[in-house]
Amino acid sequence: PEDMALAGVRAAPEAGRGAGGPLVAERLSDRLAVRLASHIRGGNLKAGDRLPTEAQLSAEHGVSRATVREAVHQLKSLG
Repeated sequence: PEDMALAGVRAAPEAGRGAGGPLVAERLSDRLAVRLASHIRGGNLKAGDRLPTEAQLSAEHGVSRATVREAVHQLKSLG
């Protein structure tokens, strides 16, 4: 389910709007998981396609391999 792909995502407070506002991920791995899920849903990655390596994703998204590993783990747990 699409809602599960947003686990760890919360609304960011904005001045004058109280607790509402745009959705932002709390951790880099959350943001990366949401971005990768978006690529999958958008058809950039098909069922059965392999993800790029941790090193490739790390370089492409400017995050550590540990962050990539956590994001992929999150996606795996969602199914």
